[in-house]
Amino acid sequence: MFTRSQPLDADVSRGPYGDPAAPSHRFAIGKSEGEARMRQVVQLWFVGTAVFLSAAMIWAFVPVLIPVLGVTAGLGVIVAGMVSIARWIERYRAS
Repeated sequence: MFTRSQPLDADVSRGPYGDPAAPSHRFAIGKSEGEARMRQVVQLWFVGTAVFLSAAMIWAFVPVLIPVLGVTAGLGVIVAGMVSIARWIERYRAS
């Protein structure tokens, strides 16, 4: 016959101070309408913060990136012109 060597309380996991351990999930979801509204407020806060930080990064980096892109495009046009002139000179000398 099966006998228990430990009391039934031993099946409950205990925290470091002997109290029952916390549940494995951090948030109890959907317990009340107030909690659902608070979750929605926190989600909106996160979205608003992400939009604000994205706008701040764009505002900070675009004034630097536009001139860099302009210089890069200008150098590309100059190089393309030099290559086309070099090919024209090569064709002129070959004929």
